[in-house]
Amino acid sequence: MNVSTITTPKTIPSTNTNNKKGGKVKKRLIEAPTLHPSDEEFNDPIGYLSRPEIVQLAENYGILKIVPPRGWKPPFCIDKDSFKFHTRLQNLKELNLENRPKIFFLESLNNFLNMKKKKQIDITEGEDKIILDNNLTIDLYMLFQITDHELNLDNGGIIEWNKINQYFNLPIKDTQLKKIYEHYLEGYSKYLKHAKPLLSKKKSDDEYDNEGNCMICYKNDDPRHTLICDGCEETYHMKCLNPPLKTVPKNDWYCDNCLLGTFDYGFEEDFDSLFTINEFQDICNDFEKNYFLKHFNTTQKPSINLLEKEFWRLVDGKFLDQEDEDLEIRYGADIHSDKADEISGFPTIVNPKIDINDPKYKKYINHPFNLTNLPFSKGSLLNYIKDKEISGMTVPWIYVGSLFSTFCWHKEDHYTLSSNYCYFGATKKWYGVPAKYESLFEEIMINSSPEYFRRQPDLLHQLVTLLSPETILEKAGDREITIVQANQNENEFIVTFPKVYHAGFNCGLNFNEAVNFTMPYWIKDAYGAIASYKQVGKENVFNYYRLLERILKEFQNIPIEEIYKNEKRYNGGYLSMIKISIKDFSNEYNKNFKDFEKLNKNDLISSLQKLKYTEPESQDEDLNYSRKRKRRNRSYKNEDELLCAHCKSYINFKWIELNNNIDHHINLQLHTPDATPAALYVHQALLQRTKNEEAEFQRIIKEAKRLAEITENEEENLENINNSNQTSSRESSVMSSNSTSSDNKVRKSKRLKKLEGSETKKLLPSFSEEEEESRMKKKTKNLKNKLYICVDDFLKILNEDDKDFNTRILRNFQVSNVTNLILKKTKVYYSEDDDTILRFINDINNKFEKIVGKNDEISLN
Repeated sequence: MNVSTITTPKTIPSTNTNNKKGGKVKKRLIEAPTLHPSDEEFNDPIGYLSRPEIVQLAENYGILKIVPPRGWKPPFCIDKDSFKFHTRLQNLKELNLENRPKIFFLESLNNFLNMKKKKQIDITEGEDKIILDNNLTIDLYMLFQITDHELNLDNGGIIEWNKINQYFNLPIKDTQLKKIYEHYLEGYSKYLKHAKPLLSKKKSDDEYDNEGNCMICYKNDDPRHTLICDGCEETYHMKCLNPPLKTVPKNDWYCDNCLLGTFDYGFEEDFDSLFTINEFQDICNDFEKNYFLKHFNTTQKPSINLLEKEFWRLVDGKFLDQEDEDLEIRYGADIHSDKADEISGFPTIVNPKIDINDPKYKKYINHPFNLTNLPFSKGSLLNYIKDKEISGMTVPWIYVGSLFSTFCWHKEDHYTLSSNYCYFGATKKWYGVPAKYESLFEEIMINSSPEYFRRQPDLLHQLVTLLSPETILEKAGDREITIVQANQNENEFIVTFPKVYHAGFNCGLNFNEAVNFTMPYWIKDAYGAIASYKQVGKENVFNYYRLLERILKEFQNIPIEEIYKNEKRYNGGYLSMIKISIKDFSNEYNKNFKDFEKLNKNDLISSLQKLKYTEPESQDEDLNYSRKRKRRNRSYKNEDELLCAHCKSYINFKWIELNNNIDHHINLQLHTPDATPAALYVHQALLQRTKNEEAEFQRIIKEAKRLAEITENEEENLENINNSNQTSSRESSVMSSNSTSSDNKVRKSKRLKKLEGSETKKLLPSFSEEEEESRMKKKTKNLKNKLYICVDDFLKILNEDDKDFNTRILRNFQVSNVTNLILKKTKVYYSEDDDTILRFINDINNKFEKIVGKNDEISLN
């Protein structure tokens, strides 16, 4: 490869700081390299990116810009007047990791004040900043942090107000701060010293729908002594609270999670407003004109550098007027359509609106850099799972940007590579952190808000968090770190590499498309993603061990000559990939085998029925699979895609099935584990009482919509009527004394407020009507499904302290209410018998060692 095909990056600027030893530490913001591949190189993306010199650039920079050869520019194949999309709303100040804890604090404080019948703080009107007599502005959150620090000192829990007054440049004997503290903060501060979150486990979409069960004991009984939180609307038995409540609160009541804050955050999705590309262009033009006139005194677009400074000023959020503080940016992100003419902007063979024989399209339809083809181009390991089209990973997603719309710091799913192509529009600004600085970057983010990460361990997987490059470099202290930046323009690709954190923003309207892909180089980082996801319970997007199995089966069957060709094609990376595949596959099997041996020593488990699992649909081993579309991060799987209900990892080799169906012929004489040694008990939802579940589902939806439309006066009348039953408005009442169905609970006060009418802003994701209906249907489906648990997690559950296994299952899975299932409904499954798997591993090992041993030129890392 000629070095003229690479544009040498510049340092902007190089910053040196002294470390403790007196040496210099480089902290740099540098430009990403720009690659200019030839036609031949561009026609083989995986081979090109596997070259040692390109891999070295990837290691050093993390993100690369690729400019196609001259004359390569695919026609845009989406109709700008018919393609419609919704947008998410982004408040840039809220995305700042250092700002959001303050927002959560004020929301939780307001809940506490409301519960105590004290005046709340109108955050939207800036009431969190109080002006004193001398015109000094006091930030309540800052005052809380300072007083909290004082209370934690070894001074007997006494706040020395003279010191705090001095800190704020007030007279020593001034009492203004003390009065503010006593009114707003004192009670809440005392509460925080003893309170603990009720739940540590983040809820999935299915669990959001699991209403009616006490969130502590998970039982759905005793409705007259059940409270519904005015914040999160979750349900709690009064007796389960700490301390237990003996009487129903007269005022609004909030659970500990809402008083402490769960730190849940998500973008609001504006499903009510749909735009065509041309309509969105007009909106963007108007916004830019007004914004530039106000902030830059011109209607002309400023330079990229000025826009960059303005973007990070808005994210910083410290010196904004009210209009800028409330500014919400629209971003058409993660757009995916099933319409054949809207899947991609690239020409595709399925697009009915183009002539596939027309030369202007034909050239690009099968090109490997067409993002609909890249995931399955020659050498991409995603070919081994191409029977499952994963929307957003192997099927491109579309992004329609506007001025200052942003994508937050994140790594790609399963640490795969990504390719992003810009069809037209304004510059997209990129930032990347090379993989070698991954740990330092994560440490900086965690240390910026430790409590936030304690509550949300998977925060960096949520794509909702920003810190500016300058802030990151500053927080690195005397440690070396590099942040790489790139300006992506029309007809340019940005490629991100494994384990590279990246973020960025748009300098105006643009239309981009992105997809994931892999190459042999990726396999060295693949297991790290699986291990990381297991720790935080992030759902796997595909089954890594199934991919490894298919890689190894192909290796087992292909001729040695073909192996040597692959080794040459991928510059020595093929056999290294096979070596890692053997190691990861064998390690997973060995761990599974050892864990199951430990598990099998338990008397209950050893008596379980052992069954070989048969997939509903057979898979061809020649990799010519028919593709099936699936959504990324979906909440439930087909039968041939089993996820552990606990850690969200795919299960392999052996696993436990807890049948979540009620057998109406259960032997009811066997009541307890002591009386029934062969029994295992789990909770089960009660929806099966309704024979026509679809009709019941529609009734619930209709009733929910009707109640949501009740006016405040009508609601008050309804509450008065229900109060005649001598039940408090804080209780869940029973409509019929003969009914015990959880569906018969009625809330007597309106819990959800529309955004425009609420005093404080909800920071939870919103759902379209279709998605709400889908989630409700998932609930019904989930209740009829089974729980699958990997051997590793099941062993951990067995080893927990509680003597009652039933309680452990409830705590770990938060499954619904109360029916006991006997052990015959619980099974152990295995994919293949141990002898078959061991023979397979031994055969692969023998072939690998034979090949490596025969060729002295092969050197594996």
